[in-house]
Formats: sequence, C-alpha cells, structure tokens
Amino acid sequence: MKRVRAFFAISLLLIIAIYAFLHGKYRPRNVDDAWALSYVQSYVQRGSPDDLTFGAPAPFGVRYFGKTHARVVGALLDLFGWTKSSAHLASTVFLLLAVALWIAILRRLGFEPEVALTFGVLMLLYEPFFSAANSGRAEAFVFLLVSLATFLFVVEQRFLAVVAASIAFESHPVGAVSFFFLLAFAVRTRAHFKSCLTPRALAAEIGGLLVGAAYYIALHHDALSTFGVVFTASNDFKPGGVNNFLFDYFFQTKLYRHIPELLLFLLCAVAYFKWKLHKSAPLAAILTCSLVLFSIVIGRPNFHYTIYVYPAFLLLALVV
Repeated sequence: MKRVRAFFAISLLLIIAIYAFLHGKYRPRNVDDAWALSYVQSYVQRGSPDDLTFGAPAPFGVRYFGKTHARVVGALLDLFGWTKSSAHLASTVFLLLAVALWIAILRRLGFEPEVALTFGVLMLLYEPFFSAANSGRAEAFVFLLVSLATFLFVVEQRFLAVVAASIAFESHPVGAVSFFFLLAFAVRTRAHFKSCLTPRALAAEIGGLLVGAAYYIALHHDALSTFGVVFTASNDFKPGGVNNFLFDYFFQTKLYRHIPELLLFLLCAVAYFKWKLHKSAPLAAILTCSLVLFSIVIGRPNFHYTIYVYPAFLLLALVV
C-alpha cells in the first residue's frame, strides 16, 4: 500500500510539473488557437455565427456546429480574460473533469481503485489528452461531454446519456463518437444488450434522441437548408492519401514519435487474445473495435481526434 501511495504521489507531482512547465510553451504558434477562438469571439461578443476575424468560409464558425462550446468557453473567457492562457486552462479543467468521470466509470465497472487511478494518470500524460488540454480547440470540451454521456449510460441514465451525446455532436460533428461509445457499452455483454432493448430503455433512448434533435434544430434551424451542400464541398480528404486520423497520428507526426505507442498497443492486443482475456474482460476489445470503426467511418485525417479512441487503447493495455 505504501508503494501504491508513493506511485500516485509521484505521478501527481510529475503531472503538475509537466502541465505547469509546458503551459504556453507546447505548440506556442498553433494557428488553431487563434482560429478556433475567433469563432467563439465572433459568436459570443459580436453575435455572428460566422468567422468574422479570418473570414473563413462555411462550415467554419458556429453556423452548423459549436454554439454550445462557444457559449461555455465564451462565458469563461469573459470571466478570466480573452487570452490563450485562459483558453488553455479552460481546456485543462475540461480534461480533468473528463478524467474524473473515467475513473468513476472504471470503478463502476468493477475495476480496482489502483487500476482506475492509473488509467486517469495515463490519460493526463499521453499526448492526445495533453494536446487537447493545451489547446483552444474544442476537443477537451467535446471529450468531457463524450465522457459524461458514457458515465450516464453506465449508471443506467439512458435518456440523459443520449441527450449528452447529442450535445457533444452539436458542439462538434466528431462528437458523434459518443454513440459509438454507448454502442460498445450496450453490447459488452448479452445481458446489457438485452437491457437496452426493453420497452422502458428504448423509450428513454428514443426520447433522448428526440430531445437532442430538438436542441440542435433550435440552435441551427436557419442553417439546415444548406447543411448537406456545404459539408460535401468542404471535406478535407487527402486525394490519394489515407483519410484516417489514427493513421495521421501514428505515421504523419514529426519524428514518428508515436510509433512506440502503436507497438505497445499491438503487443497488448496480441497478449489480450493469446491469454483469452476477451472472455473475462470483453469490453476492452469491443470498445477498441467500435472506436476504430468510428475512425474509418468519419474518414477525417485530423490527428487531434485521436483523443476519442485512446480510452479504448489504454483500457486494453491496463487489462493486459
């Protein structure tokens, strides 16, 4: 027990030191900081859903997605100042709340406290999460909503879980990953799958979808007529390339620095099936398959989205 306490004490000090030392230094010239926050400022302070600062064409701005994120972040920046530092601190708080939810999720699933806390430590140290915490982009906020939806589903608050997933989708289209999380948790055992198909559960899930749809329409009703045309014309696919954010993360980042992580997770996957852990801990495999499928379905080559898949990879590693 003393060793466990020492491990978490050292981990906490290490995390505080890393976040404090690299605050404002990690990707200091990240254009996404200015670009993403320009949407927030244009909407909150100038009343326009379009990007008035850089003049980026639709779908940039919040005309189609992102008004929830803009309102929350805008309120925080009005309170603490419209600076990059404030925006990064807000993202860090969002990530910390998400980590707390994931620790609670794992405890609810029956994992030991030490395993759940280790999961939280790793989330704070791996780059997809650290990157989101030190960015003005919406990833940390959307990940918080995804985590909230997952937690609510695990505690069988299905209506609220689907509503939270819908708000994540409104905050950014990649928030649709929430439903891939919910699907994985729904089918993790035959009993859980059957419980999701009872009349009461279906009513709650469909009700959540209807409320979520109404929420989106209330915020974006004036943009529905041009939704399909704009997004078809504005995709950022790479002609002749691999349109997958996991490929970008592992094989396109500088110095190929994430290859060791990929090798680690692949070795864990081999051990997971070799030791037949899929029989005692099926969720790790189901969640990994669901989220890798999401990366294929969405087809967006943006490495920032890796944050939404890494909970599955970390869970697989910890189970092994």
